[in-house]
Amino acid sequence: MAGTGARATGAELVVDLEAFPRTWRLPVSRWFAWVMLAMAALGAERLVSGAVGVVDWAGVAVGGAQLALGVVGATVTRRARVVLEPLGYRVGDPALRGRLRPWSGVLEVRPPGRWTEHAEIRGTRAADGPVALADMSAEQAAELQRRLVEARSAAGVRSDP
Repeated sequence: MAGTGARATGAELVVDLEAFPRTWRLPVSRWFAWVMLAMAALGAERLVSGAVGVVDWAGVAVGGAQLALGVVGATVTRRARVVLEPLGYRVGDPALRGRLRPWSGVLEVRPPGRWTEHAEIRGTRAADGPVALADMSAEQAAELQRRLVEARSAAGVRSDP
């Protein structure tokens, strides 16, 4: 799959996503929400213990902030998704509609393998970190890669050797 990076020719890549799942969880949405809920529980404990006996206002304030940040963090983290669209993909909360990352900036869709636990969308620039797709199987990743290559050839975008 290496060497399938697109060279920009001004043509938009439109990937056919018919009958293909559009929304994928990020791996962080699996475990980080539990970390945030633990933070909220510790904040609640600090809030209660700071309000018992002689009130420790600093402890109450820190506990309240910890509780609030934990609940908000857990909620936001659980909604972390990658949404595939015909012109590109978006990372983050689907309700907030993050920045569209065009398919022309995708080097490849790599299936899970020996060195990666999850399928990944890999960008063409070094600054583009891989975007892991938690529940995507190797077959689905290969199918998305095939559709990406078809979109490149239909748009007349040359691939690097």
